[in-house]
Amino acid sequence: MDSLENLRDNLLRDVEESLNLIRTVNAIVSQPGSQANLSTKQRDLIVEWAFVRIHAAWEAFLESCFIAYMLGVQTTSGFAPVRYVFPNNEQHASDIVLGGREYFPWTTPSAVSKQSKFYFKDGQPFAQIIEGAATDLQEMNTLRNAVVHRSRVAEEKFKSLVRDKLRTAPPDVNPASFLLTARPGIPQRTYFLHYCNNLGVIAKKIVPA
Repeated sequence: MDSLENLRDNLLRDVEESLNLIRTVNAIVSQPGSQANLSTKQRDLIVEWAFVRIHAAWEAFLESCFIAYMLGVQTTSGFAPVRYVFPNNEQHASDIVLGGREYFPWTTPSAVSKQSKFYFKDGQPFAQIIEGAATDLQEMNTLRNAVVHRSRVAEEKFKSLVRDKLRTAPPDVNPASFLLTARPGIPQRTYFLHYCNNLGVIAKKIVPA
């Protein structure tokens, strides 16, 4: 198993790589006629793929950290939560979390918070941090589902999110165009950057230096 620091740094690297990709794509699209020109549709596909990749990396980070702490792994600074369970190995820890289910909803904030309180004192270091970021994390789920599922329900939840944030839902809005929209009052901070920065903050709290 990777160290907790490696798990955190892997997530941060995935986030930064995706942000760099978006910066590059935006630079290309803003220079029409260049040899490496991309259409807006092509840009949107790349943006959505990058966002889904970050979402998957976040899910993997949560699961890996949860299991590591269940096994008693400490950070290099010596931090480790007080455990209520003592699994024999990674597979045993995973089986405990699954509890006979096929998968655990790592990207559902309430589920992670509730589960953490079964295994760690006060659910630390997950419960308070996840609960505090629940709104952003749930918004990320809505955007991810709008990209991956393309269902009517997913589309309706996405449009509702857009209306809540922008006070309107342009007929041609899609997950990519929303993610590239600057947050109201913060012209240099798109929603894509906002979610990425928040994941970085959360990761550093779950695996403190």
